[in-house]
Order: sequence, then C-alpha cells, then structure tokens
Amino acid sequence: MTLWIDTLAPAAAIGLGATAVMDLWQLLLQGAGHSHPQLCAAGPLGGPYAAGPTAHASIARATPVPMERALGWAAHYATGSVFAAALEDWFKAQD
Repeated sequence: MTLWIDTLAPAAAIGLGATAVMDLWQLLLQGAGHSHPQLCAAGPLGGPYAAGPTAHASIARATPVPMERALGWAAHYATGSVFAAALEDWFKAQD
C-alpha cells in the first residue's frame, strides 16, 4: 500500500493533470487555427497487438480497431502518467 500512496498515486495524478493541461493548450491552439495531433491514431497502432498484426504499410489504411479512439486517448493519458512516474523516480534518485 505504501508504494501506491508514496509513488504511484502522485505520479498518476501529476501525469493525468499535466496531460489534461497539454490537451487544453492544444484546444486553444486549434481554436487559433493551428493543427493538432490525431491522438486516436494510437488505437490502430496498439490495438492490433491483441489480434496479431503489428506492422502497417500505411497507418491511414489500417483496418479499424474496435474502440480505437478510446484506446488512443487511454494510451495518451497512460503515457503521461508513465512519464510522470519516471520523472518522480529520477528526482528521488537525486536526493
């Protein structure tokens, strides 16, 4: 339980919060006419691992994966949490 309270919970909160701030910034930029990344592309990249094929000639022509948009957003926020955990671990190692 200590690992969760001391390390994982703060890293998850910081990672989710930082990723949400980044997404809000992207919305502001999009409103100003700038392009934004297509995060749902992570769905076809990661989704097929469960089904078998792991390479695509063109991700734009990949077979759709069920719930790929939700999978892409989940991967986006999970990546932010993993980066926050790695950064927290690095800072703890500096003490």
